Amino acid sequence: VFEKILIPKLNANLKVLESQIKDAKAKVDAVLSSVIIVYVFTKYNVYVKSEQYETLLKCLKLPPDKEVCSEFMKSINEFDDNIL
Repeated sequence: VFEKILIPKLNANLKVLESQIKDAKAKVDAVLSSVIIVYVFTKYNVYVKSEQYETLLKCLKLPPDKEVCSEFMKSINEFDDNIL
């Protein structure tokens, strides 16, 4: 069930991250939602096909862009320290 719902979201996240758009918030949101998806997969031992590993890893990488990194830091600072 998780795979059917969350793999399409990972694919959508990858499209955002690989796109040429300059929307830093969208790229940060894609990375953060991917982190949460990987957490769910790990917590519930969801089987992921080997060809999907590359997508998973690419979705966890922040683009090397100053604006994206600044937006990422703003987002991280919104989390409770106990969660991190």
